[in-house]
Amino acid sequence: MDKDSHLDVVNKLGFVQTFLTKLRNRCTEVETLAGGPGIVFSLNDFNECLHAFCQSLLKYSETELRSRVETQHIRENQYQHLLYMKEKQALYFRRKCEQFLDNIDKLVNAKISQKGSQLIYELDVASRELRVLRDNYRLMQGIMMRELRDEYERAIKERQNRADTLRKDYDDHKKKVYDEEITAVTEEFNKLTEKIKTYIQEKIPADGELPRADLMNMMNSAMAGLRGGPGQAKRAGQRGALDY
Repeated sequence: MDKDSHLDVVNKLGFVQTFLTKLRNRCTEVETLAGGPGIVFSLNDFNECLHAFCQSLLKYSETELRSRVETQHIRENQYQHLLYMKEKQALYFRRKCEQFLDNIDKLVNAKISQKGSQLIYELDVASRELRVLRDNYRLMQGIMMRELRDEYERAIKERQNRADTLRKDYDDHKKKVYDEEITAVTEEFNKLTEKIKTYIQEKIPADGELPRADLMNMMNSAMAGLRGGPGQAKRAGQRGALDY
């Protein structure tokens, strides 16, 4: 069924078409004297067609009026229902907003109360610690001074131990070098002594007598070379031998 059928022109003007069709069917075609062809119908047929037309017009008007009134009533009820639903929805959202604001206020108050309690607790702890610090200021100062003194003494002791260790290592190295040099000098002296003895034995005259002055010069040259080092001792021995 078409919902827009009542808006069609044929449905709206159907009774007019019916009136004209009946009036055309009841008439008789004639030739007029001045206007050409025409139609003639009886007054009874015209009244009957007009009566049917008026009834159809009244019926259409009543139907259209009733339809419009019913449609308007339905629309009014629908609008009232929509307004009622909108009011219910607005009331629901208003309650939700009020509840949300109430919950926010409670949450904010709880947070503020918790933060205030925490600040009060921290302030109390800080005040107690400050009181303890004030009461034990001298004791803490003594403890800090003692700890600083112990730390400095420990550092000084460590440095002294390190210095003693380095000094001991230096003495050991010095003694080792001295022993090595003494050993080397002794070996060189022994070698030089042997060379001198050998040289003297070779240069002594056959009668076995050597001038004392020459012998002393050779010995002094050898001792001077010993004091100056192995190379100088060798050169001194050779020079003494040449002097001889």
